[in-house]
Amino acid sequence: MMKEVEEIRVRKETESKKLASAVVNSVRKGKIPQVVAVGAAASHKAVIALAIARGILFTEGMAITATPHLKKVKMPDGDVRTAVVLTVVAAPVVGGGA
Repeated sequence: MMKEVEEIRVRKETESKKLASAVVNSVRKGKIPQVVAVGAAASHKAVIALAIARGILFTEGMAITATPHLKKVKMPDGDVRTAVVLTVVAAPVVGGGA
């Protein structure tokens, strides 16, 4: 059975801790989070958030990996930009966790 993909959009104003919480909650629900960021600041926030989420989930016995790819996205103003998409996959930590 395929897991549901949950798209989580990131803006430069996004708080890394809130984004990390969104990723953690998506993983806990059994979904596959896809973190989508346009621009350097948003991409930076996404990476920081994944590091925070990794630490939280590790204490629960889960490990995450993120696979990046690029895609074109239409912005609200109609412009088409290239986004970094980080697809997050979770798996149990071998040997337990913390």
